[in-house]
Amino acid sequence: NTLEADSPRRLCVLLLGSSGNGKSSIGNSILGKDVFRTSSSVKSPTPCIAMDSAQVGDQTVQVVDGPSILDAKDADEDFIEQIVIAMEKSLTLCDYAFSAIVIVLRFGVRFTKQEVNTIKLVKSVLGENVIKDYGICAISYGDNFEHAVEEAREDGQLLTFEGWCREQSGEVKALFEECNFRCVLFNNRTKDENTKNAQRLAFLKMVNPTKPYSKEEFLKAQTSLNKEIGTERLIHDLEEQTQKIIDNTRSGIQDLSEDSSLQHMDFLLQDLTDQQVILRELGMSSPKLRELIISMQLLETEIRSKMRKKSLVEDNMSLTTPLFKSNSSPTYPKSTFPLSTYGCCEQGLLSHEYARGMGTGSGNMGYTPPVNDWEMVQNESNPFPTVRGHRGVPASGWVKMLEYIWKSIMRYTTKR
Repeated sequence: NTLEADSPRRLCVLLLGSSGNGKSSIGNSILGKDVFRTSSSVKSPTPCIAMDSAQVGDQTVQVVDGPSILDAKDADEDFIEQIVIAMEKSLTLCDYAFSAIVIVLRFGVRFTKQEVNTIKLVKSVLGENVIKDYGICAISYGDNFEHAVEEAREDGQLLTFEGWCREQSGEVKALFEECNFRCVLFNNRTKDENTKNAQRLAFLKMVNPTKPYSKEEFLKAQTSLNKEIGTERLIHDLEEQTQKIIDNTRSGIQDLSEDSSLQHMDFLLQDLTDQQVILRELGMSSPKLRELIISMQLLETEIRSKMRKKSLVEDNMSLTTPLFKSNSSPTYPKSTFPLSTYGCCEQGLLSHEYARGMGTGSGNMGYTPPVNDWEMVQNESNPFPTVRGHRGVPASGWVKMLEYIWKSIMRYTTKR
C-alpha cells in the first residue's frame, strides 16, 4: 500500500480521537471496507496504529488509523512520550505528508475535558496550527443525529447538521471555528450504499491535497514541545522546592520561643528571600507558583514582625541592666538617705537625691553621708575603677553612667 508522496491524486488522512468515539469505524467508512479493528478498550496508544488505502473515483485515499488518545489530563510524562512515538510511527506510514488530520467526536455525548486535552496534546505534538490548516471534525454516531432530526420535526422544527454545528458553544464551538467548520457526519451503522457514498464524498471534498503536512513542520513542533516539556519540568521542580521551604519556615516559626535569637529568625527569613530572588531571576510562573510567592511574602512579614518585637525586648532589657553591681545590697537610713524607685547598687541607678548629695564641688547642697555609708561605698565591689572624687564618689563611675545613658539615647534615636 506504499504510495508516492508527491502524487497529485493521493490523499492521506490521519485519524485521531479518544477511545470509544468510533475512530476505526470512520476509517472503515472512508475506505468503504472493513479493514480496521474496532475496540473500545485501549491500554496503550502504540499497538492500535494501522494503515490501508482504497481507490475512490480517480483518487487514491490512504487512511492511517492513528493512536487512540486516552484521557490526557492525567497523562504523565511517560504516556506523553508514548503518544509522541505513536504519532511519529503514524506519520512514517504516510511519509509525514497527510492532507488532513481527522478529530473524531461522538454525537450525543458531551464534549468533555478528555477531548479538550486530546486537542491540546495533538497541537503540542504536531504544531500549534495543525488543526487550523489540516483539521476536519468527523462526528460519529450519525444514526443518533437522525433520531434528533425526527424529534425536531415532530416539534415543528427544522434541524440540519450544519445548523447544529454553528449552534454549538464553549470548547466545541472553538474547535469548529478553528477548523473553519470543516465538519462531517458519519453513520457507521447504515446499510444504505447511497448514504455511505454521500458521507464519504462529503468528507473528501473537505480535504485539500495541494498542501500536505511536512516533516519539517513535525521537527519544528518537536523543538517547541521539548522546550515546553523542559519548562514544565523546571516549573514543577521549583514548585516542589518552594513548597518545601515554606513548610520548613512554618515549622521553624512554630518552634520559636522567647529564648529564640534574632540570628535564628534571620536564618528563616533568609531562606524565603533567597527563594524569591531565584524565582524572580528565572522569570518562571504558574498559578501554583504565584500562590506560593504570596505565602512566602506573608511568612516574611510575620518573621519581620517577630524580629522587631524581639529587638525591642532586648533593648528594654539592656536599659534596665544595673550600672553598679555588688555581692551584697547596701542599705541606707531612709530618714537621712531617700532612694528613688530605681534603688541603688545592684537594684539599678543611684537616686538623684543621693547623687545630688554626693556630687563634687560646692553644689552638693551640703549633704554629707554618714561614715558607715561612706565606708560601704568605698569598699563596694563594682566594675569601675575605685578612684574617689570629692566626698568619696567614684569619679569614673559618673563618667561611665553618663556615657551609657548617651549610648542608649543614640541607639533608640537611630532605630526610631
